[in-house]
Amino acid sequence: MKQDKVKYNSNKRTYYGIRNMSDKLCREHGLSVVVPGKGSKGKSYAEYQAEKTGTSWKGKIKIAVDALIPQVAGFEKLLRRLEIVT
Repeated sequence: MKQDKVKYNSNKRTYYGIRNMSDKLCREHGLSVVVPGKGSKGKSYAEYQAEKTGTSWKGKIKIAVDALIPQVAGFEKLLRRLEIVT
């Protein structure tokens, strides 16, 4: 029995082929499909480092919000409590 051994070659063509197949399967099963160019780009390295060391202002806000959420009964109350904190 002859076996053809072909390694996977990652490039734009294979990427888009796999992505299109994945998108098609997701649509067939009623799942969401990621739209290119929509949403955030992620964190910069500087932002990642600041969060890691605990100096990120975004990280500090996240910690404050996460701490307040269990203490309030609704979004409006959360906003009022956040105004008090700042």
